[in-house]
Amino acid sequence: MKTNFCIIFSTRPEIIKLFPIIKVLSKRNKKFFFINTGQHYDFRMHKIFYNQFKLKKAKYNFKRNKLSGINYISSCLKFINNVLNKENPTHVIVQGDTDTTLCGALATNIHNRKKTKKEKIKILHVEAGLRSFDEEMPEEINRKLVDNLSDYLFVPTNFEFNNLKKENLLNPKKVKIVGNTIIESLTNLNLKKVPTSKNNNFFLLTLHRPETVDDINKFSKLLLDLNYLAKKNEHNILFPIHPRTKKKILKKTLVKLDKFKIINPVDYIKFISLLLSCKLVLTDSGGIQEESFILNKPCITLRNNTERQITTFNKSNIVSGYEKSKIEKSIQYFLKRKIKNPNIFGKNVSKKILSAI
Repeated sequence: MKTNFCIIFSTRPEIIKLFPIIKVLSKRNKKFFFINTGQHYDFRMHKIFYNQFKLKKAKYNFKRNKLSGINYISSCLKFINNVLNKENPTHVIVQGDTDTTLCGALATNIHNRKKTKKEKIKILHVEAGLRSFDEEMPEEINRKLVDNLSDYLFVPTNFEFNNLKKENLLNPKKVKIVGNTIIESLTNLNLKKVPTSKNNNFFLLTLHRPETVDDINKFSKLLLDLNYLAKKNEHNILFPIHPRTKKKILKKTLVKLDKFKIINPVDYIKFISLLLSCKLVLTDSGGIQEESFILNKPCITLRNNTERQITTFNKSNIVSGYEKSKIEKSIQYFLKRKIKNPNIFGKNVSKKILSAI
């Protein structure tokens, strides 16, 4: 049987990080199709990246219709299972730690239960082995479940490989250290041609995780603290705002953010341009921690932990938590230093992944 890849995605990081694999599959004339789970249904968080990477239209699109939580996941599982029954691919590719990733791996596992060993679809988890060691985070549960369900685990570095080793997941699974496809996504942009601004008198901010924005009082305090620190350090804050984050900001807080410039989400090239131009990054995003590391941009992670610990080893990424004093200390540290990071994410990652199958 010829290989036929089912690639399941929806969110910004999935599109960005799966694009290099899709590009190699296309060049090799491999058969593949997409399932879009509809997890990111807002144009600014999904189609804008979909269009920019010039991906062909997904063959199957799940209509979310405002479903959330268990209702979204159960309906999505059924949708994916129906597609797998119809298409019968040889491999399913999922990436990262989203609900989309979990749905893809779990639906495939359920599909496989009545199949012979030869008939079973192989599950490939790209960016496996990441751990924050905080099981209150839904992404951490997703990561662990998907790693357990998958046949192939493609890890970025030795650090993630050792996480899987400690969890006894090396056998009988096929675990390969391949690097991270984010390095290829950035390389494909031709960074020398990405426009940058000479004005770097701003901090770039992104916030979207539930533990950061869902507690309204905690979120409001964080924004006001950041506004204070920006003013104290004579910088502005540029905030491309996630749609779900925008809904959480109180009007009485918004009027006090005089050092903020809040803009709609931007496309990938525009975001990388902002990242290259800013003084430093403040974020709760995993992917942006990696992008900042690769581009030698100081990063302050506004969380209590990170699954990207490897980006913190030479203090180019500081996990500050939410306390104003710790954030201020991190800002002061970076304003006095230039960052130069090694290449820890490899090269030819997509080719390594496909060669391992």
